[in-house]
Amino acid sequence: RGARMAGVAGALRQAGHAVRNWGRTRVALDYRDQKRIAHVTLCRGDKLNVMDDAFFVELRDVFERIDGDADTRVAVLSAEGKHFTAGLDMKAAAEMFFENASPFQKAKVAGAAAVGVAASVTERGMPAMRNQDLHKMILRWQDAVTSLQRCRVPVVAAVHGKCVGGGVDLITAADVRLCSADASFSIKEAEVGIVADLGTLQRVPSILSQGVVRELAFTGMDLKAARAEALGFVNAVHDDRAACVDAAMALAETIAARSPLAVQGTKEILNFPLDPVVAAGLRNVALHNAAFLKSDDLLQAVMAFMAKRPAEFTDFVVPKAGRPKATGSGAGGDDGGD
Repeated sequence: RGARMAGVAGALRQAGHAVRNWGRTRVALDYRDQKRIAHVTLCRGDKLNVMDDAFFVELRDVFERIDGDADTRVAVLSAEGKHFTAGLDMKAAAEMFFENASPFQKAKVAGAAAVGVAASVTERGMPAMRNQDLHKMILRWQDAVTSLQRCRVPVVAAVHGKCVGGGVDLITAADVRLCSADASFSIKEAEVGIVADLGTLQRVPSILSQGVVRELAFTGMDLKAARAEALGFVNAVHDDRAACVDAAMALAETIAARSPLAVQGTKEILNFPLDPVVAAGLRNVALHNAAFLKSDDLLQAVMAFMAKRPAEFTDFVVPKAGRPKATGSGAGGDDGGD
């Protein structure tokens, strides 16, 4: 049966029809125009296209396949369902967090009475090894998102509805962004006690001004379609999802008609000054979050998500280390004669 399906797929590709790549449940791959155009679709619209570990595995697999296919000249990225993506799968993230949580953190979730009991419990399970596991997972997810930037062919993102958190990481790794009139974009991580770590903070500053980037990242506020176009975050706004995908396909057809050698070389040259900066920033934030991600703020955000209420964050602040005071005569310290 598998051989027959592969044969049908091959025949359809030769005829120039769209073909869905069977077997994936989160990221689908179609081909159009004798495989010159790859159409990548986030295909769990009934689940708001949330991102879990399996999503990142499929995402990387799809773009590595596109990158390795000599016939493909451009890729279009779109999504099924009401929204492009709701970002990270918070339910899966909560399960992962509590699987690796300390006894004290688990007790906080169980209730205030248990906190007193757990306060004297020493955290077990080799915290450094747990942090290493988290670090490896962040790097793996980062690499999946970077597969769009690394892909030799241009990637055109067609966004509709809400594009939240990890969705912004994803589309900023694309080369061109189009959206529908109902689209909105939000860097939501600060609302859930996380520093965005999959590429937004490394790539958005080359698209938007620093002031706008910081406003969006600090507040988590929505960037609506009209303002996104005015700021240059998206190239154009279209009436609805269908019109947006059609426009992306039309742009892809234009790109596919150009010299693939020149187009792919142009992408490589444009990426050359950005790649090392993005890579260094990703390494930095991966180390940061491996150390700080499992915080009380994240715990509060997860508890709030499960209880469907606003999170209540603490006021804990880590002060910057000041310069050591000079000592001795003539050093200009506090013991001076003024």
